[in-house]
Amino acid sequence: MAAGITQTEDDAAHRPFRAWALQHDLISLLGGSADWRVRPAELGLDTDQSEDPVAAFNGQGYLREALALSPRLALRTRTSLMLWGAALVTDAANQVSPVGFRMPTGAFWITVGLVVAALIFTALVYPRLAGTNFMAVEQSVLTYASLVIFYQCSVTGGTNSPYLFWFILTAFYAAYLMPRSQAIANVAEFSLLAVATLLLNETNATDSTLLLLTSLVAVMWVAAISLIMQRRTENALERAVKFLALADPLTSVANLRSFEQFLEELSRRDGQRFAVVMADMNGLKGANAVFGHETGDGMVVRLARLMLGASGSRDQVARIGGDEFAVVLPGGREGDLIRWRKEFERAVERHNSAVRGRLPQISVSIGGALYPEDGVTAADLLDTADRRMFEEKTPAVSPPYEIGGLTTADAGHRFRAARFEDAPRRAVDVNERMKFAALNWFTISALVLAIAHAETPFSIPVAAAICGAYGVFWGLITEYCRRSGPSRGYARAIDLATLCWALPVGWATGGASSPMQIGLLLPVAFYAQTLARGQAFPRIGILLASYAITFWGFGHHGPVEETRFVTIVAGMLLIIAVMQYSGGLQDKSLRVIRESATRDRLTELPNVYALRADLDDALLRHQKDQASPIPALVVLDLDNFRRANALAGHRGGDDVLRGVASRLSEVAGSSRVYRVDGDEFALIVLGLSGRALTTFAGRCAAAVEHDEMIGGSLIPIRGSVGSAAWTAGRTGNELMEHAEEALRRDKADRRGTEPPPSSVLL
Repeated sequence: MAAGITQTEDDAAHRPFRAWALQHDLISLLGGSADWRVRPAELGLDTDQSEDPVAAFNGQGYLREALALSPRLALRTRTSLMLWGAALVTDAANQVSPVGFRMPTGAFWITVGLVVAALIFTALVYPRLAGTNFMAVEQSVLTYASLVIFYQCSVTGGTNSPYLFWFILTAFYAAYLMPRSQAIANVAEFSLLAVATLLLNETNATDSTLLLLTSLVAVMWVAAISLIMQRRTENALERAVKFLALADPLTSVANLRSFEQFLEELSRRDGQRFAVVMADMNGLKGANAVFGHETGDGMVVRLARLMLGASGSRDQVARIGGDEFAVVLPGGREGDLIRWRKEFERAVERHNSAVRGRLPQISVSIGGALYPEDGVTAADLLDTADRRMFEEKTPAVSPPYEIGGLTTADAGHRFRAARFEDAPRRAVDVNERMKFAALNWFTISALVLAIAHAETPFSIPVAAAICGAYGVFWGLITEYCRRSGPSRGYARAIDLATLCWALPVGWATGGASSPMQIGLLLPVAFYAQTLARGQAFPRIGILLASYAITFWGFGHHGPVEETRFVTIVAGMLLIIAVMQYSGGLQDKSLRVIRESATRDRLTELPNVYALRADLDDALLRHQKDQASPIPALVVLDLDNFRRANALAGHRGGDDVLRGVASRLSEVAGSSRVYRVDGDEFALIVLGLSGRALTTFAGRCAAAVEHDEMIGGSLIPIRGSVGSAAWTAGRTGNELMEHAEEALRRDKADRRGTEPPPSSVLL
C-alpha cells in the first residue's frame, strides 16, 4: 500500500524536472501554468489567459491535432479479449475440475454461449472500429458484460456467488481505459448491479453477506479512483513525449520536424497553395552576451508569441533554429504574405513600445516563398525564403534607451522573475501516491472494524478490532508523511507494515470465508501500479502467499470458497499484468522526456540545462569533499558563423555546427562538451586552473579552426574562447558569468575593440 513513495524531490534522476527551462513543456502539460501568462504586461504581451499554451493562440492548428492523445484502441481491444478469455477459462475449469463450484448444467452452457459470443464479437469487430464508433460499441459490450455477470451471480448463490468478483474486473477496465466521466458512470452501474444481486437473490441477508457486498463496493470505488489517477499521469506523460517530439520546449510552437511534416502534408493536397515565411531575430547573440542567456531565451519566447498573435487559426508557426522561426500560411498568395508581414511588424512595434526601458527590443528580418511557384518540397521552400530573408538582414543596432547601472545579473533576474517559477511540478506526483496509500489503509481498516462489531460466525472480534486499529494507525502515519514530506525511514516502515497485514487480518476475519479477500486487491494493485517489476513482484508474492496460507489454513473452504479463491487470484494476476505493462510504458516515457529535455537534437550534445545541472553537481561534490577536483568552465563561440550560415543556408550551417561538435568532443578527453546556444559551446573541466586551464581552452579553440567550402568560397571557421575556474564563494551562475566575460574579452581582442560595458542598452 505504501511502497513507491520512497522517491523524493532530491532524487538525482528527476533533476531535469526542476530546471526552469522545462516549465513550458512539462508544467503546462501536467496541470500547472507558465508564469509568462500571469504578468503579460511585464513582457509587453497581449495574451490569451487559457491554461493550454498550444490551444491559447492561433497558428497552432496542426500542432494541436498532432498532440491529441491516443485513444489506445489496440490496448482496449487486447484487455477486453483477455477478460473474456479469462472468464471462459475460469467457468470451464470450475465446471470440469474435481474441486470448485459447479454451475447448473443449463446455466453453465448459457453462460459459455454468452461469453464465447462476446469473445468472437470483440475479436472480429473491435479491430475494425475507430473513434466514436469504437467507444459506442465498447460501452454496449461493457454493459452486456455486467449483465452476464449479474446472470452468473443470480444462478450461483447471489451475493455469495464466487463470480461476484468479476464486477471489480469490469470496473477496472472502465476506470483504466475509458474517459473519466464514462468510467465513473460505469463503476456506479456495476455497484448498483451488485446491490441488485443482493436484493433479488437474498431473502435472508446475514451480516456476512452485507459485509461481503460492502467490501466489494468499497474496493471497487477505491481501485477505480486509483486507476483514474494513474490514467491522468499516463495521459500527461504521453502528451509530454509527443510535445518534445513535435514542439519546441522553450516557446511551445512547432519544431522543425513537425513543421516539415505539415509542409509535406499540404503539398500532397491537390490544388493546395500556401506561403512560407522565414524570420530571423537580429541581435540575439549580443543580448545573450550582455544580458545573459536567460534574458536571451525570454526574447525568443516573446518573438514566438508575437508571431502567433499575427497568425490565423489555420496557420502554423515553428521555431526551426536558435533564433530562426518559420510560418506556414495555407492558401497563401503574395498578398497574404504582405498582409501577414504588416500585421507582424505592427505587433512588434507595439511590443517594443510597451517594454521600452525594461527589456531588450525585438528586431527581425523576414523572407517569404510561395508554393508551388518557388518550390515543391519543404527544403526548396525553406531555402528560398531563407535566401530572401538574408538579403534584407542588417546588423543589429542598439536602440537608444538606457538604464543606468543595470547589471547583467539584474537583467536576467528581472526577466526570470517575470516568467518562471522556482519549483516546477514533477511528472510523478509522490503526494498523490501517498494520498492513495492512506485511502487504502482507512478503507480496509473501516471494513475490518465493521467485521469486528458484526455478529458473524467467521470473525474473531478482539483480533479483528486490533487489526482494524493497526490499519488506522498506519493510515495516520501515511497521512502524516504525506503532509510533512516523505522520508525513506517512514516509507520502509509503512512498506513492512503492509507486507505484515494480510496474514493476521485474513485469520482474524475468517480465513477462507473472510470478506477481506477482496480487500487484498488494494495493496496488490498499489504495488503493481507504483513499482517496477523487480520491486513489485516480491512484495506481491508475499501478499499472495499470505492469502493462500490464511485461505487454506483457516476457516471452511467448500466449492464456493475454492472457486472464489481461484477467481480472485486470476483477476489479480490479470490486473498485475496490465498495470506492469502500463508502468513500463510510463518509465519509457520518462526516459524519453529526460533525454529530450537535456540533449540538443542537432549535435546530440547535452544542452544548456544539462550544463547547469551538471555544474551544480560538480560544485556540490567539491564543497562536500575538498579533495575532489576543482571544477572549471570553458566556453567557446564561433566568430563568423553568421556569414557561413548566410552563404550555406541554415542546413549548411547545421552541418558546420555538427562538425564543430565532433572536433570539440575529440579534444575534450574526459571533459563533457555541451551546446549552450546557436553557435556557442561549453565544457566542464575538472582539476585544471590557471595556466593549465588557459592552455586547454586554447587547444579547444585551435581544434575548431578549419576552412569550410561553402557556395564555392572557402570560409574560415574560427572560435573565441573564455575560461574560469571556481573559487570559494562562487555559485554556478557566477562561474558561468565569469567565463562569459572572459569570452567577450577574447572576442573583443580578436576584433580589436572594447568589450561592452556593464551598463547596458535596452
